[in-house]
Amino acid sequence: MSFLERLFGGHHQRGGHDGNGHHRGHRSYNRHETPAQATGPTSARACQACGVAAAPGARFCSQCGGNLVRSVCGGCRGQLQAGARFCPQCGTAA
Repeated sequence: MSFLERLFGGHHQRGGHDGNGHHRGHRSYNRHETPAQATGPTSARACQACGVAAAPGARFCSQCGGNLVRSVCGGCRGQLQAGARFCPQCGTAA
């Protein structure tokens, strides 16, 4: 085999990477694989703005910075959704 054939064309033939078993025996890497899911306790809360699961005890979303703590209306003591500007029960400004 000439120098140029080895340099440009011989790589994919018997003496090349795949032909001599250079990668044989190694686990193939698939960049599209998803990592195994963690099997620990999960948070039941999710950010109201972006839907990302909230870490236990977190007050703000790690993805968008949204408030995860629910507020209480000053007028009727009803629960306010995170980011609400008015109470859905009585209409009082939050």
